[in-house]
Amino acid sequence: METFAPKGNIHGSILPRFVLQKSITPGAKIMYAILCDYAADNDRCWPSQATLAKRLSCSISSVKNYLAEPVREKLISIRQEQYRSSVYYLLCPEELIKNQGTKFTRKQSETPSYEPKSDYLNTLNKQRKENPPFPPCAR
Repeated sequence: METFAPKGNIHGSILPRFVLQKSITPGAKIMYAILCDYAADNDRCWPSQATLAKRLSCSISSVKNYLAEPVREKLISIRQEQYRSSVYYLLCPEELIKNQGTKFTRKQSETPSYEPKSDYLNTLNKQRKENPPFPPCAR
């Protein structure tokens, strides 16, 4: 029998203890781990609900239910975006701040992030018209 020591050998998200101690469903806990995996070194991510459903092997309605639980427990915050995927923010839980006795800094202040302008789609369409991907074909 070959054994496996997880420390240092697992790549990807592992559920933090504060999530395991929450009284939420296993699906919501896995959802949190998947969001952490997408966020990586950031404090946010924006996978579509269809992508999340595929990763969890469940329906989009189940994804919505699983997302509601970490929102209720103040583990994540969701900002709805028009014409693109929602942005999921990973929140620092109060228990962690109390136990550590320190104030955590937000990752977003350390790394520059892309924030689309309010007229993002119009600007993108205008760029496509000005800079077509292929030269016009001669007939």
